[in-house]
Amino acid sequence: MRKNLRADATGALVEGLLLTSGGGLAEALATLYKDGADAGSCQMIATPSGPSIDPHCAPFRERVCAISADVLKVRLASSRRDLAEQQRLDFMRHYGCPTGPLDAVFSGLR
Repeated sequence: MRKNLRADATGALVEGLLLTSGGGLAEALATLYKDGADAGSCQMIATPSGPSIDPHCAPFRERVCAISADVLKVRLASSRRDLAEQQRLDFMRHYGCPTGPLDAVFSGLR
């Protein structure tokens, strides 16, 4: 059961990080990774927009890709197509997310 709670917390933090400006979410996520089975694989890095999880961290990248289409749907539902399109590119370029699910989010809008 503890593993499920950690996975739920990780998912919520990743989603929050992708949808908000952070507010300490990256640090909390890094702590979860540091204290878990992925210790040492997920480090904080400095970015122009502030500290973030290294996009080369495999568990983080996998989680980002798993929820990327949902994040784009939230952006579109919030009338933020500009952010959705930018995040779509980021998901593909920085995290290596497959294009199919991301393109499918936009397919009904064109």
